Amino acid sequence: MSVSTLSGPSTLTLRQLASGEATLEEAGHLSVSVAPGQWEELVGALESHGLGQAVSVEVHGEAPGDWPTDAQLARLVALGCVELRVPWVMELGEQRAEQSAHFVRLLRDCTSHRLRVRWRGAARPPIASWTLYHLEPPESGGTPELDEAARRWRQAHAYGRCYWRAGPGFMLVKDRREGRSATQFLLDDAATRSVFEALSVPKRVESLDTEPEARKALADLQEEALVLELGPWRVALPFRMRCWPVPFIAV
Repeated sequence: MSVSTLSGPSTLTLRQLASGEATLEEAGHLSVSVAPGQWEELVGALESHGLGQAVSVEVHGEAPGDWPTDAQLARLVALGCVELRVPWVMELGEQRAEQSAHFVRLLRDCTSHRLRVRWRGAARPPIASWTLYHLEPPESGGTPELDEAARRWRQAHAYGRCYWRAGPGFMLVKDRREGRSATQFLLDDAATRSVFEALSVPKRVESLDTEPEARKALADLQEEALVLELGPWRVALPFRMRCWPVPFIAV
C-alpha cells in the first residue's frame, strides 16, 4: 500500500468547515479533508452550515481505517457529496483480507448511492476480477503490476450489472457482470435472505449462523459469486438499486 495525493480543488480541513470557513471553489465545488472515522463529524458540519454546493471528500492518514457506513453515505449524498477520494493504493486480496472486505463494502454502497470513488488499485488472485466489475472502478492500478487489471475493470464496468431489490417476502438479484451469462436469483427463503442481509457488512465466517440451512445458503451464495470469500471474511457483492437509470430497462 502506498500513498499519493489526488488532484482536485483546494481542500479545507474538517475544523475549518465546522468553524464556518467554507468558501466556494471552482464551479461551486468544495473539497474537505477528513481522517478515517470522522464521518459523523463531517455529517454534522455539513448539516450545520447547509452549504448547498457539491462536496468532494478527501480521506487522509497513514493507512485506511473506518469507512462511512451505508447510512452515513446516504446522509452525505443528501448533503451534496459527489465524490470520495482515497489516497492509498488498494490491493484487494487475501493478504489484507479484512481491509479488502471493508473496502469492497464501501465500493458496493457508494455504487448504490451513485457516489463516485476516486481510487487506485485492483483485485489480486484468488479474487476473480470479474466478480467486482459492477462496483466503482479504479482510476488506475497505482502500480505498474496492477495497471492492466485496473484497465480491464474500467473497461468492463457499467452501472447496474449486479444489484438487488426487495419485494414482499423476497429479494431479487439481477446479475449481468461481464464474465458470466445474465442471471436472476430469487432469494425467497428465510435462511438465504438472512445470510445475505447479514453480509451487508463484512463478517468473519465463524460469526455467522451455523444452522444447516444457513450454512447451505452461504455456500450457495458463494458458489454464485454473490458473496465474496476473502480468507475468513465474507461480504455480499450485489448493491442495492436505489438510483434507477433512464430508461430503467437498461438494467
